[in-house]
Amino acid sequence: PDPSPNGHPRTHSPSNPHPLPRRIAPAPLVAEMELITDVEWRPHYNAQTYSGVWRVAALRSKGGVLERVEAHPSSSDVFADTPILSRSPELQRVVRSFRCPTTAVRLLSLSPGAVVLEHRDHGMRLEDGEARLHIPVRSNRGVEFVLDGELLPMAPGECWYINADLPHSVVNRGTTERVHLVVDCRVDDWLLGLLPEGAVRRTGREQDGGVDAENWLQVVQALRLQGTDDAALLADQIESRWKHR
Repeated sequence: PDPSPNGHPRTHSPSNPHPLPRRIAPAPLVAEMELITDVEWRPHYNAQTYSGVWRVAALRSKGGVLERVEAHPSSSDVFADTPILSRSPELQRVVRSFRCPTTAVRLLSLSPGAVVLEHRDHGMRLEDGEARLHIPVRSNRGVEFVLDGELLPMAPGECWYINADLPHSVVNRGTTERVHLVVDCRVDDWLLGLLPEGAVRRTGREQDGGVDAENWLQVVQALRLQGTDDAALLADQIESRWKHR
């Protein structure tokens, strides 16, 4: 496989995850990130899933409150800019450049030696109408992000769609912090237009797109709520496949 700018082989499968055709200059984001105070950085709320220091700075949160660093939005949640984003024009520019509806937007900082254990963020995938985008702002050659058993090298300035519903883990073996800008958003035609055809199909562990006899109806309902032609087409396909089994 071709090496990435981090020096690791690119071992990801062609169907998941997906690099988006967007490049973002990390240096201006680093400059604004360094103005975030220690008080504004919060320990990650999933304390049982990591060791070491894993911190969150909320840029968009439920109600725009800095303390609300959790993600996983519900249909009734109202997300707004926090004071950090309001005073950070470069971060604002990047976040606003995503023309799909955004929910939680966070900076996630993983300190040297820290480990995020394997876990899944259920429902955070295209099939459920939600997408998680990762933009490395600061990284090093010792960072290992493993998604569904595959090493995923992501270089600063790249933008990736990650199916966070799959098992994933991170370790920072380097000597500097790893910081990602993580943008959670609703799936719409604009976002789907950045992804390759067939992005919603899965192979291997997700052979049928993660849809099974127990959850197909919920997946169809979530897709129809998106109100887009692509989401409706996918909902029709899933319903046709499962309704009469």
